[in-house]
Amino acid sequence: MKRQKLRLYKTIGGALRCVIKNNHSRVIYLELSQEDKIFIVNDCFYIDRKHQDKYYAVPQKLTTKAFLCDKLLNVIETKLDKKYYGIEIDYSTANHSTNEFIEEKLKEMKRGYKFLIFIGEGELTNGIPAVIRTRFKNRIHRSIYLEMQYRNGRGVITDCHYYDRIYKEKKQVIPETLSTVYFMYTRQAILNIINSEVNASFTDIIFVTDGSLSIDKKTPLCGYII
Repeated sequence: MKRQKLRLYKTIGGALRCVIKNNHSRVIYLELSQEDKIFIVNDCFYIDRKHQDKYYAVPQKLTTKAFLCDKLLNVIETKLDKKYYGIEIDYSTANHSTNEFIEEKLKEMKRGYKFLIFIGEGELTNGIPAVIRTRFKNRIHRSIYLEMQYRNGRGVITDCHYYDRIYKEKKQVIPETLSTVYFMYTRQAILNIINSEVNASFTDIIFVTDGSLSIDKKTPLCGYII
């Protein structure tokens, strides 16, 4: 396996930034400024999930806010769970805003198709069966059961819960970022809900209606399967 180097992107203001996908498949934005031989952490947060269209979570292990420049790779390995074997400096995105930089790096990570597989039954609307169900793993490897139905001219989320953990107080726990109940019954609307509210990154949907797959088995049909 090729040893990967950390690529730091210089900004016009002199800061250094990067996007890191760590060993747990979490994607992190890190920005540093430099004073003499010291790196100072300007910003650091996860960019693989949003709440109300804002990034909100930060790596809890990164308690170090200033350190010697030659300790950067060690800090990233121990605090952000990613090992690199050297550093490269890149000036190609110096004019990009923070949001533009993040969007560009996320697009680079999305290669090929990532299919969301549903088991469907009933009459079709917009090419979608009246009842669709799936089990999948999201980007933080939580296993989720999801059921949607077409009712009275619109889609309805009738069930969505984690099923990979046992909770003492509740039998079923709904993903905390899920806010939609009713929606336009289209492929794109379904993808938008699941990607933005249930922390996934699917590109296309496949409906299986021939009975070849069973929703009763708890094995995820798709997603970030370990």
